[in-house]
Amino acid sequence: MFVDESKSRDYTLVAAIAVPNDLAAARSGVSRLRHKGSSSIHMTKESPGTRKRILAGLGGLPVSAYVVQCANPGLSELERRFTCLEHLLERCDEASVASLTIELDESIRKHEEQFLLEARRRMSLSDEFRYHWRRRNEEPLLWVADAVAWSYVQGGDWRNRARPLLRGAFRI
Repeated sequence: MFVDESKSRDYTLVAAIAVPNDLAAARSGVSRLRHKGSSSIHMTKESPGTRKRILAGLGGLPVSAYVVQCANPGLSELERRFTCLEHLLERCDEASVASLTIELDESIRKHEEQFLLEARRRMSLSDEFRYHWRRRNEEPLLWVADAVAWSYVQGGDWRNRARPLLRGAFRI
């Protein structure tokens, strides 16, 4: 799983999924969708035509995604993130996911690491389960999560364009 977020409107966390045998093909396919010379795909910076091309291209790749939204206004942003992350960890356990890659946000990394250590124990996740952080430009599959998160939050036609990628959407 490769995790990115959208903080606009409800807090939304998206995990892109690719099976180990498809990782190389998925990364290569996603990389081909970015503009030449660009270090990554970031939907907020793309034109509408490019967004459409990216979503259409992602639909032909061996990737899917979970969307988790937490709208609880009584929780801080970090608490909403952890609520969503715990829900995704449950999906990891159910789907026998071996690793979780999270887009690096240095401002919350220590909190997130502590949360993951505690969640791993509490949820009895497999000893083989690993998690790590990467910068956006280091992992193309984070761009899938970004594209789905942006599209889902926008709603309407954009959400419809991302729908073929969805494995599940949850509002908690």
